[in-house]
Order: sequence, then C-alpha cells, then structure tokens
Amino acid sequence: MTMSKTMERTRRSSSVKRTRRWQTALHYLILTVVALFFFLPVYYLIVGSFRPSSEVLSGLSGFVPTNLSFANYAGVFDHLSSDATGHFVQFALVSIVVTTAVVAGSLIVNSMAAYSFARMKWRGKKVLFLLVIILTIIPFEAVALPLYYMFSGQRDTVIIQAIPFIANAFSIFSSTRSSWTSQARSKRPRGWTEPGLSGRSSKSSSRSPSRHSPQWPS
Repeated sequence: MTMSKTMERTRRSSSVKRTRRWQTALHYLILTVVALFFFLPVYYLIVGSFRPSSEVLSGLSGFVPTNLSFANYAGVFDHLSSDATGHFVQFALVSIVVTTAVVAGSLIVNSMAAYSFARMKWRGKKVLFLLVIILTIIPFEAVALPLYYMFSGQRDTVIIQAIPFIANAFSIFSSTRSSWTSQARSKRPRGWTEPGLSGRSSKSSSRSPSRHSPQWPS
C-alpha cells in the first residue's frame, strides 16, 4: 500500500513538473513574439538609416538589408560643417550639456521636493501637493507656447533649454509616493507580511494584530 502511494506521488510530481515546463516554454514563446513585435520598428529604422533616401520608405522590403552604406551618416557631417549651418560637434556638445543639466537638476530638485512632501510637516503642504497632482495631468504642449514667448530674448541660451525641464510634477509625485511606501514599510514590526499571501506568509500575517498595519504619513 505504501509502495503504491509512493509511486502515485512520484507520477503526480513528474506530471506537475512537465506541466510547469510546458507553461514556462509557452510563456517564453509569447514573450519572444512580443519582444520581436516591438523590436521590428527599431530594426526598420536602423536598416533604413543605412539605405539610400529613395529606398527608406519602401514598404515591407525595407526589412531586407540591401544597398547598405554610410552615405547618410557621412552626409550629416558634410552638411553640418560650416558657420552657416552650424557644426555637428557643437550641436552634440550642446545636447550633452543640456541633458546633463536636466538630469542632475531633476535629481536634486525633484528629490528634495518629494522629501519635503513625504517626510516634513509644514503649512500649506496639502494644497501645494494637490497642485502638483493637478500639474501631472497638464501636458507640456499646453505651456510650451507661453514659455516660448515668455523667454523670447533668451531662446538660444543653454540655460533656457534646460530650466523648463528640470522641475517635473510627475517625478515629484512618483518620488513622494515611493518615499511614503518606504516609510510605511520601515514602520512595520518584525515578521509583518502583506495580508492575503499563501503559505507561511499568510500564517505570519494572521498572527500579526491589525493595529500593526502601516498607515500613510500625514
């Protein structure tokens, strides 16, 4: 009797393992198809950049890498090589400077604003945070034209190219929410787990009293 039960358990275990293998293979197959679907436009752009201009928009035949050359890239350097058109190196340096300023400024400004909203108590915090949430639903295109005319005399400066993009309402909101979550998790007692989990987690969470549930900071 014991022998038959052991054999039955072995068969069930092997059946479960085979099922899991097929499920894993199916998941990887679906993920591969989806990844290829999203990669095809990028591949089309890369191949098209090496093809003649007359063959860039040639339908499905554009996926076939034929007549490839570096003529398009060489043409960019040849065209941007005078004071009338500007120099490619100059444009590249400006892009690097603006990108560095925006990234560094965003990390400092947005993180400090999020910290003040999440960890500090001060008058008017809720009102200003409500304004930040409202700003997240306003597209940049709605304020681009006013900014264009507001800084009409400084459009060609690097500072004006970077300043409007440093403070970002969505970055402040997401950083504040992440700070709230980390603060709530740090206040949990040892052994506290999310309710509703199966196995040992559900048992340990059932032992934890409800008063230990984390609360959002005010």
